[in-house]
Amino acid sequence: GEGGALLDAAELGAISEPGAEARSAQRELEGRGAELLRGDLDVLNAQLLASQQRLGFRPEHLRALVDEGLQAVCGAGLVGPLPAEGGRSPALEAFALPALDPSWAPILDLMREPVDEREGDPRRRPPPPVRPVTFRADHRLDAPAVQLHLGHPFVQRLLARFRAQGAARHDLSRLTLIENTHDNARQLIIFGRVSLFGAGATRLHEALVTVCAELRGGAAEPLPADSPDAVRAAERLSEALAHRPAPHPSRTVATLVRQRAAADYGALWPVLRERGAEAADVARRLLEARGQREGEAMGALLRRQRDDIQAKLAEEGAAEGGSGGLQLPLPPIEAEREQFERDRRFLQRRLAECEQELETEPAAIAAGYAVALQRFEPIGLAYLWPTS
Repeated sequence: GEGGALLDAAELGAISEPGAEARSAQRELEGRGAELLRGDLDVLNAQLLASQQRLGFRPEHLRALVDEGLQAVCGAGLVGPLPAEGGRSPALEAFALPALDPSWAPILDLMREPVDEREGDPRRRPPPPVRPVTFRADHRLDAPAVQLHLGHPFVQRLLARFRAQGAARHDLSRLTLIENTHDNARQLIIFGRVSLFGAGATRLHEALVTVCAELRGGAAEPLPADSPDAVRAAERLSEALAHRPAPHPSRTVATLVRQRAAADYGALWPVLRERGAEAADVARRLLEARGQREGEAMGALLRRQRDDIQAKLAEEGAAEGGSGGLQLPLPPIEAEREQFERDRRFLQRRLAECEQELETEPAAIAAGYAVALQRFEPIGLAYLWPTS
């Protein structure tokens, strides 16, 4: 203003520069924030590790699955790992996809490089290249590679192929032979798949069922599911498959197991079916209990909504002297009156809907978990066989 003193650059700098107390407070707050953030990250990392251990999932397993799926689809697997470029961390291995047939175009279009809309007519320019894929999170919005995970459409399509054609003849092999490097035991694990479907062919549950057997005197003798030998064999098989083992070194053994595989599977099939039926019964009970819980939770939610609406209508009715209408502001204006009337009609309509939904929704949710179809099918078998 007039008569005010003008401040030079030094004085402005002194005013804008935080004092010692402000700097101390800033450091304290930043220290507390960093400590809290580190604590949150530690908790999240612990949860991630626990989930991975519980599911038995590792990124290397998913990479192997995608590679095997691509080999079956187009005869070529992942290309790479590629050299680190485009700002990608060297720790994040990236791979290029092989050429796929046109039916994959809708999924691949979601994985292409971004397009500059200013670069001419989009109908005439060639599609941008598909970005490389990685199996670990980059934690960046502008990540140069696409992270593949179990829920990604590309992975889901490959998984659907395994589910639909995994045991098809002349497609994927049902037989696996792995060298037993631990002892001289000859063991066999056969696999079946139990699937439960609801109304409309909705897949409710799917699980693998196994039977482990030891080969004694030429016959396959099944072991109890919880026996130490059966547990040990399953652990050895899982460990070996996780590291993509080399083919068994003995051609004689490979020929032998191919000759006896059908007979061994047939001998163990009744035990496998029995365990599959037990697993299906357990899954049915769990699905029924889950449907009951979710139906009861929906009923409780609808009752709370109904009670809240009734309380609101009763409160406004009492404020008007028991007339049953909503209290209008005084003096009302036309726009407010119309809005108030709309609110009142909505509450009354929603109250009627709640009453109707209480009769139908909990039962409908529980029915959604009812099993309408059960299937059990053979999947394959794996031998753990010593070299000699």
